[in-house]
Amino acid sequence: MGEESQGGRTGAEREVRYVVDGTSARSTFALPETAAPPEKAARRSPKSAGSGVLRQENAGEARKMTLGAGYVAFVAVMCAAALFACVRFLWLKEIVTSQRSRIAVQETKLTKLRSENDALLESLINALDWEDIRDTATNRLGMKYAGEEQVEWYSTDGDGYVRQYRDVPGN
Repeated sequence: MGEESQGGRTGAEREVRYVVDGTSARSTFALPETAAPPEKAARRSPKSAGSGVLRQENAGEARKMTLGAGYVAFVAVMCAAALFACVRFLWLKEIVTSQRSRIAVQETKLTKLRSENDALLESLINALDWEDIRDTATNRLGMKYAGEEQVEWYSTDGDGYVRQYRDVPGN
């Protein structure tokens, strides 16, 4: 945080800086100040005698800063691919959303049709007169109830379902 001089030395000889990081204080030592090297001085003042060297260094740095055509093409292709992927994702998301809304509409229609079907079935069952049906079957059509001697009893394997594969033997 603060700057302090080390021991009996003056601040010009060597400075110690303390950096507080959490609960510990670390010291960093700075190098004694020296005069700037001639190259840096030339960079600071372009009107100095070594301006030709400065231009060559700047040209080298400029070449380092330019991007190659291959790199630019690669970045452009990657950006186009990312853009295509984003557009495709949004398009697919819209398709899924529209399909979900169509499914919801169809489910609503199905629920309505089922309720109408159940209501019609209930009204048909209630409209039937079972006594009239029995009377018509026995009197008009000549049907009879089965007697005890005509009923065959079979045991099942526990599932309550019997399948007939051949004729029932006669008595």
